[in-house]
Amino acid sequence: MAPKSRAVATPPSSPAPAPAPSTSPAFKVANLYDGNTVKQTIDDAIVKYFMESQLLVEDHFISNTKIAMGTFACILALIAQFYPLPFPQNKDILIVCAGGYFVIMGILQYISSFQQKDYILITKKTDKNQPLKIATSLPRFDDMMTIRLEQGTSESSVQRSVSSWLDSTGVLHEDKLARDLEDLRKKLTTKTN
Repeated sequence: MAPKSRAVATPPSSPAPAPAPSTSPAFKVANLYDGNTVKQTIDDAIVKYFMESQLLVEDHFISNTKIAMGTFACILALIAQFYPLPFPQNKDILIVCAGGYFVIMGILQYISSFQQKDYILITKKTDKNQPLKIATSLPRFDDMMTIRLEQGTSESSVQRSVSSWLDSTGVLHEDKLARDLEDLRKKLTTKTN
């Protein structure tokens, strides 16, 4: 008969040390020479500022409408592709599906061009205020970024070099950006009142 093995009690191990707090910045641009990346990083920081510190809620109506219309356009395309009748007999279905797809894409283009424009954030209407719309622009090969706030018929904008918010390593200084956004918001508030 084999000897029974005895379980050896091991002392409890000390808990693993807690990870050190992250010293990496919340927003860092990977390539300072890519204007799209720079703009996207600053846009994300602007949205974060208004959503978290100003406690505004994003209005998803336009995005949801575009998603629903795109889904319907895809359904039309699938019907046109997989309708069970052979070609000459399904000609009417193909015409309706292709025409419907064309109309939906036209409506989506209209929404993108004239409703959504270059807004990075559209907030929901509050009890006393109209929705806040925030737009940014950074022309190609330029360092001057324009941030525009619209609320009702009032508008306020600021134009700054992105180097006033980004350092040479690509770290975004959110405190500097927040100061400019707060000043811009105050200008808009005084115009609205």
